[in-house]
Amino acid sequence: MILTSSATADLLILMIVGLIVVHSVKLIFARRWLLFDPLNTFWAGVFIVYVVQPVSFAETFISWHRDGVFEETLFWIFIGLLCVVIGYEHGIGPVRERIIPRCPDQLIPSHLAFAGYLLICVGVAGYLYLFASAGGAAKWLSVGRGGTDYANISGYLATLADFLPLGVLLLLFHASFHDVTRLKKILIWSSGILMWLWFVYLGTRSRTIMFTLMLLAAYYLPKRRNPPGWFLVVSCFFIFMLINFQAQYREKFTNLSFNLDSINIEEAYRRSAPGFLGGDTGINSKNVTRGVDFNCVLSVIDLVPETVPYNYGYGHLEVFTRPIPRAIWPEKIYPSMEAAQGVLREANLTSTKVRGTELLMGPALTFAGHWYYIGGPLALMAGGLFTGSLLRIIRNVYDRSGGSEGDLILYVMLITIGFGEAVATPLGWVYSLPLTLLPILVLFVICKVRTSATGNQDNTIFQSRKTGE
Repeated sequence: MILTSSATADLLILMIVGLIVVHSVKLIFARRWLLFDPLNTFWAGVFIVYVVQPVSFAETFISWHRDGVFEETLFWIFIGLLCVVIGYEHGIGPVRERIIPRCPDQLIPSHLAFAGYLLICVGVAGYLYLFASAGGAAKWLSVGRGGTDYANISGYLATLADFLPLGVLLLLFHASFHDVTRLKKILIWSSGILMWLWFVYLGTRSRTIMFTLMLLAAYYLPKRRNPPGWFLVVSCFFIFMLINFQAQYREKFTNLSFNLDSINIEEAYRRSAPGFLGGDTGINSKNVTRGVDFNCVLSVIDLVPETVPYNYGYGHLEVFTRPIPRAIWPEKIYPSMEAAQGVLREANLTSTKVRGTELLMGPALTFAGHWYYIGGPLALMAGGLFTGSLLRIIRNVYDRSGGSEGDLILYVMLITIGFGEAVATPLGWVYSLPLTLLPILVLFVICKVRTSATGNQDNTIFQSRKTGE
């Protein structure tokens, strides 16, 4: 018993880690491993939820459930992840080559830059709307994580803020694809770092992780190479400690300051660092709540179907109901939330209600909990095969790109799906990603390089394009 009080649980956790390592080594030897693979963002989520959490809080989790549930949950997680690998390697075969249409190989530099600036303006307008909901920027910033009045804002207008990081990302790719002045490149990358710091300040762990990945992708993907191994190791430890620090202290981040003078740095280090670097996981285990991700999966395995019936995928009807405004459908249903209510209530995972309803809000059941809730082990295995195939379809966008500017931008927009499939509600991106992709599709139409009647490109467009790229 090395990791937990259960030898069986230890073995299963090591099998999960071993599956990730063995498959990654296989890809390395086949020269197919890529840091920016959506499968790797999926593994990152898996490691956080299905390895770090059960190791850190094993005794607490075991005490909350009947005997054997902890081990049973880890077993079914391993089976589901094994199916992900199978789906990734063998799912749908040659069909994946034709699922996502090809994007323009080359984009007009000035148009790409203008699109980035325009989206930044839209994003700023979105944040101004959020500030106004709190009575002004000063009041909004005085509250940890932002003082948005979610009860009285339009969800559609609030999403405009999401265009800010998208605009910054386009400028980063513009600086990587095209020949820009040194000053302009410094300003663009500075905006990327400021965007990253903003997400750190807001305490959003998922966005901090994903935007870190996007910064690296904007630099390395056009070069078609991975970051150095030492850099990956250092970065992983740094991000791991950072997101732990955010989780413990983000409510203190106010008025554009991290207020480090009010934080005990020594205690913060012990709360944030892994055990082998002097961290004390016992401190955090005292504050763990029933809504923590891994306990959600434990609750599904514990209660479904004996106490709570399968939901048979009812939640996926959200695809059809989400776009309909409440003004048109006053009694609008919310299948995605309704499908999880049984486990949320029986396991006491949350007490937060959606305004104006009796529906409990969150937390997400994650990959294993979501698919098992639909139809047990068979649904989990089918969900694993589907997830693996989906991630391979996305990876194919990079494999086919050969330096295509359009494909690389689209690819970066899609790689975060892997992380969401692991730690959030699978397919939840279907409701928000299309809105984000819409300006990208418009961008491709506006910025695509036109060819002459003879099929030759207008060379004047590429005077600002880097030689050899």
